[in-house]
Amino acid sequence: MDYRNILAFAAVIFAAGYFVRSFQSAYAFPQGPNVSLGSNPIEHFFRVCTNNTNSNSLIFTNTTSQTFIITDIQTQGTYTYQFFIDGALTLRTDGYYEEGSLQLLSGIKINPNESFQCQGGGSSSSSRSVFISGYYTH
Repeated sequence: MDYRNILAFAAVIFAAGYFVRSFQSAYAFPQGPNVSLGSNPIEHFFRVCTNNTNSNSLIFTNTTSQTFIITDIQTQGTYTYQFFIDGALTLRTDGYYEEGSLQLLSGIKINPNESFQCQGGGSSSSSRSVFISGYYTH
C-alpha cells in the first residue's frame, strides 16, 4: 500500500471523527407545563367578580393533589381588581395594565386545597367577568 493511500484513509477517518464530535447533545429540559399521567395539565376558569367589600367572589378551589400555576388573567375593562388566596390579598391591579390583560411570567402558585378569589370591577354594585388560565404541575 502506497503512503498516499494511507494518508487519504487517515484524512477520511479524521474528517468522520470531527463530524461526529460536532453533533450537539440533546437534553430533555421542560420549557412549559409538564404532562404527567397522560393528562392535559392546562386549565382555565371563567367567573364573575363582584365589587362587594364584605365578601370575595370565588373563582376556583384547587381540589387536586397538584399545584396550580396561574399564568394569565383577563378581566373585563381596566378597573381595579384584587385577587386573594384563601382570603389573603395576593395581587392588586389598580387598573394599571392595558385592556384588562395580565400575563404573569412567574405565575401565581395555588397549592392543593387553596381557593382563589377576586373582588373589584368598578362601582360597589357592579359585576365584571374574569378569565383565569394556567397549568397543574408537581
